[in-house]
Amino acid sequence: MHLNKLVFIILINSTLSFSQATYGPEFELMGKYQMAVSKFCTASIGILPTLWVIDEFKSEYEKNPENKDLIPLGIISGLMIGGFGGVFAGFRAGQMCQKVMVNKNYWDLKHSIVKHCKSVGCKVHKVKVGSVRHADHDAFKVLYPDGFYFIIDKDLTAVEIQAMPMTLKDLKSKKAILQRDLFDVAESLGIEAYRSSDWLSQGHINIGRESAFGDDDLLLRNFIVDQLNHSELSSGVLSNDKTNADTPMRERSKRSKIEQLIQKFDDGEIKMKDFASELQNIYGGSMSFMSLNTLFKENKGKLKFEKSAQRVEIRAHRAQKNAEEFYLLAKMYENRIEYLKEFKSPIPFINKKPAKKMTHKFIAFKAYLQEMGLDPKDYQKIFPKRLCRQYVE
Repeated sequence: MHLNKLVFIILINSTLSFSQATYGPEFELMGKYQMAVSKFCTASIGILPTLWVIDEFKSEYEKNPENKDLIPLGIISGLMIGGFGGVFAGFRAGQMCQKVMVNKNYWDLKHSIVKHCKSVGCKVHKVKVGSVRHADHDAFKVLYPDGFYFIIDKDLTAVEIQAMPMTLKDLKSKKAILQRDLFDVAESLGIEAYRSSDWLSQGHINIGRESAFGDDDLLLRNFIVDQLNHSELSSGVLSNDKTNADTPMRERSKRSKIEQLIQKFDDGEIKMKDFASELQNIYGGSMSFMSLNTLFKENKGKLKFEKSAQRVEIRAHRAQKNAEEFYLLAKMYENRIEYLKEFKSPIPFINKKPAKKMTHKFIAFKAYLQEMGLDPKDYQKIFPKRLCRQYVE
């Protein structure tokens, strides 16, 4: 997912030694009570069909009180018939409430940033944006005198922000601006990262193929395999979203197919383009909702990925709550790419399902950070409160 979700997305270039690797995350910010209101809409509307069926049987019983079987029959029918209708009605009601609240958050944020720009020197313009799954539509571009910009967009469940590509060095210099003009303004409106659960808490990061890997297919291959090997990242550490950013390593059949595909690439039977395409097919499609996607070819829809726009999309991140969190994640991938450059041959693929215990996953993550020269203590701040204590221990 790269351009639509109650989300704030930022396309960014970088690498450990301040190279040009492109990182494109999605910062998801929702209204503070958005999920609560949506759940209330779902529950309150969803129960109406059940109550209606029961009430109909109650009316029939009052007309024919001798027929005592109508009471249990009415309750059972209400739960069964009304239940199915309730699920559908509740789901649609929840969707409508989400849409209304996203629209409100979107326009509130836009108007507040327009007002805010008057004091910091930026300007807001209407622009057209689009993606593989979404037709061109209006959004708003916040432009600064030095050329830096970010775009305010929206999806079904989130406000989404896209920013211009930047190196890690540039990102470091723009952190304060992003925090002040984006996150702080959003927070003043009660719009924030949703972190109560991993479902709908998405902070995807796109890494540009050309800018990060150039023509080094071995490095790209090793990066993809390394991400698959470290399934703890997408099964609890950075996210555990089984519906929108799941790891294929949970399923034995997918692990086996991936292992065979990697061997074909290593044996020289296929090139990177075919490797990436077949990997997506194993996931389930060109725009699969998996933890890592290789978007190197034209996808369904009108958007074509030219070489300069091809990317590895890492979807398994919780919504970042501030600019510092994104910087830490970008730095992590920057360091990882540099670390993998030391390997002059294919790293082995580990055909193993994710660990079950979070304790074991955190141990693996800390080792992952340490082997590329990062301090695990610096990454404590990226976790929601519900996981912080476990991580520290």
